[in-house]
Amino acid sequence: MWVRIKETVGKVKQKRNDILILVLWSVLIAFMVVKTYWTAYQTANRLVYFKPAHPSYDLSNVNAVDLLIIAIASFIVGISLSDAKTLFYGYIFSLLLAFILCVIYISLYVWYVLDYGPLFSLMPYGWEWAFFIATSIVFALMFPWIFCICLVSLAVSSLLRSWITWS
Repeated sequence: MWVRIKETVGKVKQKRNDILILVLWSVLIAFMVVKTYWTAYQTANRLVYFKPAHPSYDLSNVNAVDLLIIAIASFIVGISLSDAKTLFYGYIFSLLLAFILCVIYISLYVWYVLDYGPLFSLMPYGWEWAFFIATSIVFALMFPWIFCICLVSLAVSSLLRSWITWS
């Protein structure tokens, strides 16, 4: 009986560590996307003066240093997670959480900092426009590069961990 309790406590501690690692990874990814968005509004002259809700062509993609940081973090996460099931569902959970955090931040940025709140509040369901703009921006920033870099880094780290444990 005591062996089962020790095993259960060990599994709970490992699961708690996995959740903490995945949440920190999500926050790091969200920070990189928000930094890219915020930097565009601070450096592009058109965005500084006119403050459009959707920056269109002035919004650059995540730069190489940020992608390298995300790749290294993904590699560390892939090595430190407990099993393949946690790795797969953690990848989905982390990117979804990072996406939601970025959408919330950018919609609040559009609403308050860019001062589109009074305009959107005049329309019925105007808050949906802020979320639509934020969702389209975050999807454009995250989809091709961040999703793929995280997936490849997790796959390589998982294969490396399994290769090391078999040796």
